[in-house]
Amino acid sequence: MKLSRRTDYALRAITYLAARTENGPCSIAEVSAAENIPREFMAKVLKELCRLGFIKSKLGAKGGYILRRAPHELSVLEVMEGLDGPMAINDCLTEPSLCGRTPGCQMHLLFKSVNDNIREILGRAMFADIAEAHCSDHRRIIGLQVGEKPIIGS
Repeated sequence: MKLSRRTDYALRAITYLAARTENGPCSIAEVSAAENIPREFMAKVLKELCRLGFIKSKLGAKGGYILRRAPHELSVLEVMEGLDGPMAINDCLTEPSLCGRTPGCQMHLLFKSVNDNIREILGRAMFADIAEAHCSDHRRIIGLQVGEKPIIGS
């Protein structure tokens, strides 16, 4: 599983908007400059995020883009799946008919466990937490204590 550039840029844009909810709308130029993303690509990403209902645009001299919901109500998983569809590290997890080995595949349980852990972590990662977190505080975003590791296959 690898994030597309579009999804990476969308997550960064929403994080930027989440950090500035009190400041009002942000322009395409502001978001693209702050996140070092080409303006043309950022315009397409923001348009797609509007279409999906994650952000909204405001017209006028003080217009721009703002989140449609509060950042503590919006998870990384929700945005990723909105853009790319159901998250799965292997096709057998979303379309079992694509694999003739399912359900007897020995790897299927491992893939499912890993996938469930990824989805749980990304589902707990709210943009409000990401926007205010410092690099050293990244484990707080996903609800883990320092030194704690996610459990696979429980």
